[in-house]
Amino acid sequence: MGFVGDYYRLLEPVTLDGEIVGQFYLMSRLEVLREHIWTFIVISFSVGVGIQVLLIWVASRLQRLVSEPIVELSNAADRISHEHDYSIRVPVYGKDELGSLGSAFNEMIGTIQQQNRKILQSKDNLERTVAERTSELSLANRELEAFSFSVSHDLRQPLRAIEGFGQALEEDCRDQLNDVGLDYLARIRAATVRMGSLIDGMLVLSRVSRQAMEVERVDLSAMLAEIVEELQDTSDAVPSEVTIQPDIQVFGDERMLRIAFQNLLENAWKYTSKNEKRAIDVSACEERNSITIALKDNGVGFDMKYVDKLFVAFNRLHTPAQFSGTGLGLATVDRVVRRHFGRVFAESPIDSGACFYVEFPRSERGAESGLQQQAAQRNRREYG
Repeated sequence: MGFVGDYYRLLEPVTLDGEIVGQFYLMSRLEVLREHIWTFIVISFSVGVGIQVLLIWVASRLQRLVSEPIVELSNAADRISHEHDYSIRVPVYGKDELGSLGSAFNEMIGTIQQQNRKILQSKDNLERTVAERTSELSLANRELEAFSFSVSHDLRQPLRAIEGFGQALEEDCRDQLNDVGLDYLARIRAATVRMGSLIDGMLVLSRVSRQAMEVERVDLSAMLAEIVEELQDTSDAVPSEVTIQPDIQVFGDERMLRIAFQNLLENAWKYTSKNEKRAIDVSACEERNSITIALKDNGVGFDMKYVDKLFVAFNRLHTPAQFSGTGLGLATVDRVVRRHFGRVFAESPIDSGACFYVEFPRSERGAESGLQQQAAQRNRREYG
């Protein structure tokens, strides 16, 4: 039994009432079976290929329906990103989720296009406004320079005439004037000196407000020592003890810093001139982002309730009879310090001296170049 050659043979016993009465013998050729099997294989393969072709066709249709809108959306986003052309739109396919996505994208780009148009218009308006303000500022600077020239020359000439004639009157006509006339004449001459000092102060204040800055490392201790030496050579004979902390380094414009600290030291010198002994101490305290210079004296000090007026031009906390001055020195100090992006403040108990603090940005790694850039930007804003 089984497969033998090209035949299949089957032998089964035939029973009747439990007894074998014969044998059933079957022999079948396999060609027909093979034909049926091959027919089944061919039909199955054909159906499988047909199903695969159908699936490929359906997949391609789905890809066109789903992926093409997304690809077009991605391409449009890339073009907008690189070309900054906000007029680009994507086609909308139907009213399904992909169609809603395309419509939302087009609305978003339309909104961005409108906002970009407004930004460009605002930029143009701002540039025109800046150009107009720059022109006005340049004109104002030229007018201020002309005014400074007028103050320097036109006002000084009559002052020199008044002082000259006052001196001539005192020398040539002294015998013809009584004590009251001589007192009036002395007051006139003193007023001309004060006015000359006031003009000098105004010119200095104007100059430090307008001149370009040249930022560099400054040895402030050496500068202060030079100023003190000049004051000792030209001032009163009050015994003076001046202590300056060595190696105080700051970044700034050396010319402006000299003007500021000369005013501070001259103030300290002036307001300690009535002491039996003058004591001035200059020290520095460095922190992470700043350095604070403290200038302390043992002079008359001031009332702290007027501290807000201390750095305002033409405001004086002492009368000319007590101490001479123009009221411009500390205003000049404040202007210089603010141009260096710092601040100046003071404290003082009455009749117990005063202490002025000047705080500057402290340069660590790369701070010098940053301050130079800030100064350049400030100069560009001021001078156009």
